[in-house]
Amino acid sequence: MAKTHRNAFTGQYYPESGFQLEAMGNDHVVEKYKDVLDAIPTHEQRVFVDGIADLPTDLREIYCKRMGNLLKKEPVARLTGRRGLFYELEHIAKIRESGLETIDFSTAGNIGQVTYNGYSKHAYLNARPDTELTSLVDCDVPISRDGKPHMYELKSYSRKLYGSLVSNRNQLLKYEQAVEDSVVEGATIQLQGRLDPQFLSWATSTRSTPSPVPHVEILYDLVLPSGATYITVLKTPEQVDGLRFENPEYEEELDKQVIEGLEAAKKDGSLSSILALRDFRDASAEMQLYMEDPMSIPSVEIYATYEGIWRFKIYDKLLAKGHDKSILPQHA
Repeated sequence: MAKTHRNAFTGQYYPESGFQLEAMGNDHVVEKYKDVLDAIPTHEQRVFVDGIADLPTDLREIYCKRMGNLLKKEPVARLTGRRGLFYELEHIAKIRESGLETIDFSTAGNIGQVTYNGYSKHAYLNARPDTELTSLVDCDVPISRDGKPHMYELKSYSRKLYGSLVSNRNQLLKYEQAVEDSVVEGATIQLQGRLDPQFLSWATSTRSTPSPVPHVEILYDLVLPSGATYITVLKTPEQVDGLRFENPEYEEELDKQVIEGLEAAKKDGSLSSILALRDFRDASAEMQLYMEDPMSIPSVEIYATYEGIWRFKIYDKLLAKGHDKSILPQHA
């Protein structure tokens, strides 16, 4: 019996040999970007081909170009960049499968232009944004509500702190303006990985300071010990509906405890500092240097160690929040 390969995104089966051509619809895209596909690891090649299999031809080509651009970067950036592409493709498939939102590929790519007040390149981020900027609005996952785009942006930051860069804050300010100008019906940004501890304070309202992005929803997507993911709302949008999503039922007890800890940390306001993770005293002296400056990590092997330590310590802190337990050894 011929060996088959299951498309991880659609559930369909293809012959193991030559599955790429079958999954890609036998059009010119696979031949045009064959060198790009051959340059990435085989198991990731399959994930990528699965992800783009059911996309329109022009969008498949865009993803292939983006994958090709990653080949110019250093090894760790290539790895994290590929994961970012997989993250987008995974959520396109999840949205389509859930049926809670409508995917409309006509809204993919550039959907308009806005002019907004943002931050200049070297601005102080606690100041009021007062630089007029003009930018195109484009969408990672093309959701449509009554024919109008709902912005759904996905960001996975494993080395930098999301929200610490001017470009991060300007991105949300741009989405806020797009909602106010009715370019989009609503805007959701979903984050995974590390967060700047000051970012949520900036984005959310207080009694004395209104949010600069009141209509933008912020979600956080945590990878659990089992490998499953859990999405929680960090900031609810005002006057517009947020993303319609459902988390699955979780069977692993450790996953449930980590989720309980995450919600407890969110409630007491400590989640941002936990996700920034600046305490690396249990790591080796060499790894502490890389943990403090992840952008200096020189190889995918060291990055794998870094990522393992980061996740282990995050789980430890969240378990302590939820159950006052630790999965790390205690030191005198």
